Amino acid sequence: MTVEATLCGRVALMYLEHIENSDAALKYKLIQHEKELNIYKTAADTNEGPSAFAKRILAISHEELADVYIKLHQYEQACTHLITAKTLYMESNFQQKNQQIQAVEEKLTSIDAL
Repeated sequence: MTVEATLCGRVALMYLEHIENSDAALKYKLIQHEKELNIYKTAADTNEGPSAFAKRILAISHEELADVYIKLHQYEQACTHLITAKTLYMESNFQQKNQQIQAVEEKLTSIDAL
């Protein structure tokens, strides 16, 4: 993760948790996501392809972005990002991937119930 992505993520978190401004948080979360997506694309262009770690980082980014869309009641966007996160989690190989997949599925189920 780049310094820019990290800073944007922290600013987004500040807007979400302390200022309670989801619109502003979305702006910074989208910038963070774009930076992380660029890293993922760069990794995908190598002969080895993107690593499981890169997939996990991108999955987390999609899930966090979905959380902001849920706060904004933009459920279609949230579902799109959650489905992408689930796919990336499934392709990664970290120890808690099943817990992350389950958490994403629970979020999708709660959106479907609305």
